[in-house]
Amino acid sequence: MLHNCKVTRVIDADTFIGIADLDFGVSIAITVRLLGCDAYEITGSEKSSGLKAKEYVTALIGGQNVVVDPFKRDSFGRWLCDVMIKGKSMVEFLKDEHYLK
Repeated sequence: MLHNCKVTRVIDADTFIGIADLDFGVSIAITVRLLGCDAYEITGSEKSSGLKAKEYVTALIGGQNVVVDPFKRDSFGRWLCDVMIKGKSMVEFLKDEHYLK
């Protein structure tokens, strides 16, 4: 089921926190992990690439409304979701900019 989600904080290029609209005036804060991708980390040997990727994602979706299609929760409690912005998958934006491993 698709939900509108206002991005409130970008954690890294493939994870963010947002407020998901569940309809009927009900909203919840969720942590979203992009489904089907693995972006560079913001720590360790990938730090430089990871910070550039995070900056790109923050400029793209920070404070914006996106559409999330939740799949399931992962072992960290994050929602694995397909995420769409401007009619295009977030994964495609990251692939186009070479921010995926």
